[in-house]
Amino acid sequence: MEKTFEVLPKDVRVEDFHDSSFQNMEAEIIARNICYIQNKMNPKKWLPFTWKIYKTQVTHRPTKIEKELLEVLVNGGRVPNSTSYIESGYLTKNDSGEYMVTEKFLEVIQRSRRKKNQKNR
Repeated sequence: MEKTFEVLPKDVRVEDFHDSSFQNMEAEIIARNICYIQNKMNPKKWLPFTWKIYKTQVTHRPTKIEKELLEVLVNGGRVPNSTSYIESGYLTKNDSGEYMVTEKFLEVIQRSRRKKNQKNR
């Protein structure tokens, strides 16, 4: 059964990740890249993606650290080249190697938006 989410790729803005609950710039950049890729793939639906898709769709040459960080967003752990720790469950990964955003990932966006809106009041 397909899961629908309140936030769609077309709704995400770069600033939605500034000062996010990731509290890690590298994780925020990867999350923005995921949203960028998703918006290119289908702005109205979150779709599974592979490392190969990620590598071919981002606007830069992706690094090994980015692949490691995708795995951290799935399994949790220390952010490569950092002392930051990220919980598991922001992405899922199936047996075919496809990543998929989770509600937890989208909650980061929503919390960041609420935080920004409160600051602007």
